[in-house]
Amino acid sequence: MTRILYPILYAIFFFSGAAALLFETLWFRQAGLTFGNSITASSLVLAAFMGGLALGNGLSARLGRRIARPVRIYALLEIAIALSGVAIVWMLPAFTAGLSIFLASFLDSPLLLNALRLLLSFAILIVPTTAMGATLPILVRALRVRDDASISDNEGGFGIALGRLYACNTLGAVVGAVAGEIAIIEWVGVLGTAWVAALLDIIAAGGALGIARYFSGAREVSPPKLDKLPTFRAGCLLGAAFLSGAILLALEVIWFRFLHLFVPATTLAFAVMLSVVLTGIGVGGGLSARWLRRNAGAFRTLPAIALSSGILTIVTYLTFVYVVTPFGTGYIGNISQILTLSLALMFPVSLLSGVLFTFIGAALNRHVQPDTRAAGLLTLANTIGAGLGVLIAGFGLLPILGMEIAIFILALCYGVVAFLVSGLRRKYRVYYVLFVAYLLVLILFPFGRMENTYFTFVAQRFGYPDTWKIAGTREGRTETIIYLEGAYFGVPVAYQMLTDGFSMASSSLVNRRYMKLYVYWPVALHPDLKKALLISFGVGSTAKALTDTRSLEQIDVVDISRDVLEMNRIVYPDPDAQPLKDSRVRVHIDDGRYFLQTTQNRYDLITSEPPPPRQAGVVNLYSQEYFQLIYNRLSEGGLCTYWLPVHHLKPEDTKAIIRAFCNVFEDASLWAGAGFNWMLAGSRNASYSPSEDSFSRQWRDPVVRSELLALGLERPEQLGALFMSDAGHLNALTRDTPPLVDNYPKRLSVGFFNREPHRTFYDRWMNPLLTRERFESSTFIRNAWPYGMRRRTLDYFEAQRLLDASLISQADKTRDQGTRIATLHTLLTQTDLRTLPLWHLQIQDDLLYAVDTRLKAGEEKTPYLPYLSARALAERDYTLATRYYAQSSDPTLRYLYLYALCMAGNTAEVERLAAGWKDQILRDTAQRFYYQWLAQTFDLNIPIP
Repeated sequence: MTRILYPILYAIFFFSGAAALLFETLWFRQAGLTFGNSITASSLVLAAFMGGLALGNGLSARLGRRIARPVRIYALLEIAIALSGVAIVWMLPAFTAGLSIFLASFLDSPLLLNALRLLLSFAILIVPTTAMGATLPILVRALRVRDDASISDNEGGFGIALGRLYACNTLGAVVGAVAGEIAIIEWVGVLGTAWVAALLDIIAAGGALGIARYFSGAREVSPPKLDKLPTFRAGCLLGAAFLSGAILLALEVIWFRFLHLFVPATTLAFAVMLSVVLTGIGVGGGLSARWLRRNAGAFRTLPAIALSSGILTIVTYLTFVYVVTPFGTGYIGNISQILTLSLALMFPVSLLSGVLFTFIGAALNRHVQPDTRAAGLLTLANTIGAGLGVLIAGFGLLPILGMEIAIFILALCYGVVAFLVSGLRRKYRVYYVLFVAYLLVLILFPFGRMENTYFTFVAQRFGYPDTWKIAGTREGRTETIIYLEGAYFGVPVAYQMLTDGFSMASSSLVNRRYMKLYVYWPVALHPDLKKALLISFGVGSTAKALTDTRSLEQIDVVDISRDVLEMNRIVYPDPDAQPLKDSRVRVHIDDGRYFLQTTQNRYDLITSEPPPPRQAGVVNLYSQEYFQLIYNRLSEGGLCTYWLPVHHLKPEDTKAIIRAFCNVFEDASLWAGAGFNWMLAGSRNASYSPSEDSFSRQWRDPVVRSELLALGLERPEQLGALFMSDAGHLNALTRDTPPLVDNYPKRLSVGFFNREPHRTFYDRWMNPLLTRERFESSTFIRNAWPYGMRRRTLDYFEAQRLLDASLISQADKTRDQGTRIATLHTLLTQTDLRTLPLWHLQIQDDLLYAVDTRLKAGEEKTPYLPYLSARALAERDYTLATRYYAQSSDPTLRYLYLYALCMAGNTAEVERLAAGWKDQILRDTAQRFYYQWLAQTFDLNIPIP
């Protein structure tokens, strides 16, 4: 019978592990929506979770030996976890509004606010986490009271039971992590997943009750007379358990941060990485149990295991470059590649950690009895260490010392673990060899590899060192920030901010265009904006547009990262130009969603550009519930503008977000920004009636006007040409698409995203012929746009098509010279635009700024003649353009030189030059087409066959 009972018990604990991981995921998700997702709030919830586990550990250590029917008690614990776990997931959202109102009154007292967060989190989680913390020690007792020679009578029986249970529970957690991420939450939602987790716990409880009678009344392995209280040696072992738990969890935080330099920070990538760590721990526990069964004194190798862990901590970091290099510098989104990197970096040390835990338990049982006391104290020390390890890594090691030095210090700490357990070792030569190897890897630690190798490896993804150079780095509490500086001719013109290896924002002209549109658009439509809220700061472009808006009296900026705000000095080195230095700006370091839940302010404008929704932890900033929070904080008639990054989304993902937005904002509309960076807009019962004068006032402001011109918004009419859809069309388009809601976050697809297969779909949305028709028939446009401007806007949709082509890298440079010059001629003769002709020639104002800077420094004009001549063309100064082109020695500009001559009226010179180039014209079909166009357009006498 024993042969059947033990596998059943192991399977039960496997189910328990899967349920525990699912519940843990759900609790942290729901708690994040209630208490915020800032690093402080998340850490407090984690502390409450670990505190509950530790309480369960401690209670089992103190009371465990009194339990006569351990399996039955275990079943009751699983039932308690199931019922309370489901209750938390289902009931916490219902209390969110009330808790937010309560906590809002303490926003001005951060210490008290955080104390309340911790207290409330602990109170909410205390029942299931305490029960979870007691399960392992109680099951160890159950296994040890059964009459099984392999466990009860074996000298290492405690370690065998501990290792097997630890392995089964941890491997169950692996299944829970993966299944929850790729299937369960997507199929049944967050609330449904809670029932799945509860069902797994009930199955475990039912199985335990079914076999409980076989574990009742069995003999005690440790009778009362053998009870032992902790000794000095036991204290050293508990210290080792505490420290090894702290090291592994600190390493996990650092490993994950490090890996996100190379893989996207998606929930799927996180699940894969977590599964690797858990698998390593579980395999280590299972192997150590097998080792103890063969050799009851195997735990005496603890010093060697600890030293090996320290060695591998450094070696895996040192050799990681050889693992990642074959994958190239691009984002590594393939699951098999993420798995390969995770295994190479984390699996060896995770496996040894599983061995360490089991062997420390086996050694501790020699000094502490009964078994439940030993198991309870072991898990208590390990749990407390793990909780502190996360906090120390997040609040101390990473922001103060950085990943590299943190890895070195944690490797040193494994040496301390080896010292604490050194009394167990036997004097084998291998220990001395390992000790020497450990000292060598510490001495030879590759300091500087992070900055000189790994950071530059990431920067190469964006053109380093050819087009960008590293301007600054910072390893903060929430992310690793790398700032890249882009320059023309040595003059800095743009900055790109990478967070955890991902390009989160840029101050390049194209990016400034769509970021500042979130302000320019509502300023045009709202007659008198006074209070604005910006959620997510980025590189400060949107904030700069807000501070440039004179009517605003209060500007609140909310960002979850203090480091992002502080590093913005790189973009704005002049303090007077920094948007955060504006006297109207108030900064809030917090989660944007939590801020909306707790603030009592109302705003005329709320604009937000959070990270892309597929990033881990971001999806709830694109859900219907979040949009409702924005709506609730708008003043009557207030406006909302929101980033829609379709280049990160599949069409169904995009439609799910739009459906959620439309469900909240009845007058929702969709606008082009720059390429595939779109903008959703909506209002709280706005009655639009701007006059042409009010609509156009930004173009009369000298500060704003210069930026509008540079961004290709030279005339107010061009704002209307950005229109794509209004509420009627959007509702029809998304009628059959369920909205993105908090309960179904997996309505956004998981996995690495490839934009190319979906470009055709998005190109159709941006088709200027269709957007022009929708503009003409739109009820929203009839109500919101001044009549005369509405009519004039129709003429700019073709210009918008050309601009989109330029921004999406489909510019006319891929066409022949005749087609390019014909388009340029249309722009110069049929519009009064300056910027678009320049963009058509692949020249932007940032480049011209660099040219002007060099010329002011006294440099010769010769290297810059192509850019000066293009600007002269765009400004319709054709005489000056011909002078510059004539001085240039670049033969590829010949076609522009002849065109400028024609526009300047010097057609005779064109005919003379063309006659001299007759042979070249005959050999080149593209040139023949160009000269034919030139001859027909300007009535030239150029003999072309």
